[in-house]
Amino acid sequence: MKQLLVSLISITALLVAISSCRNDDGPFNDQAALYDIVTFEGNKTAGAVFSFQRYDDSPLITLTAPKTEIPLSTAKIGNRVILGYYPHSGKPYQTDNISVLSVSRINQDTLRIANPSELTGWDTTPVWLNSIWRSGKWINVYMRVDYSNEARVFNLSADSTTLDEPFIDLYLMHDILDAPQNFSRRAYISVDISNVWQRPTCQGVRIFVNDKNRPQKATYSFSK
Repeated sequence: MKQLLVSLISITALLVAISSCRNDDGPFNDQAALYDIVTFEGNKTAGAVFSFQRYDDSPLITLTAPKTEIPLSTAKIGNRVILGYYPHSGKPYQTDNISVLSVSRINQDTLRIANPSELTGWDTTPVWLNSIWRSGKWINVYMRVDYSNEARVFNLSADSTTLDEPFIDLYLMHDILDAPQNFSRRAYISVDISNVWQRPTCQGVRIFVNDKNRPQKATYSFSK
């Protein structure tokens, strides 16, 4: 597997406001805004549509923003985004109409399959892990990483020798290469792991992360 160099998307740099600033006298003045990683399903007749599972295999939630159109320069169908919104019912995490506050693209990828030799150096540059969770077929990671304008190695890869084992080993690969150390910025990645999760022998995955927030390399397990 040839290592793919990617330019990391920093969430801070890509926040796109869709609606106006909050009005303290408006209909949602007593609500806290929600922010979730969702899939943009497209601009439909009813409005802009998003979907997501809150965690693990929880029910699919569909959010519709009436009379709202998301510019294709912001997100295309199938893009994973962070959505800031108010549910019209006032009840969180159920299928509902919403008012959109913001939409921002995040890093999105498909799980890569690698031979053990290709996993060498997976832990070259540590990250500061804030949270990691499964949302259906997606593994979502929120972290802080060293800032750089240069391309870097950044992906989630599966060890090919573990594909037939009950738990498949995945590695968060991160290498800023020759870029100098710099200040950190928050970033997200959402990875589609269905190519291993749907294997009949798979009972779950173990994800290895070189987390500078912990004294030893961290392991996170997700079971079916």
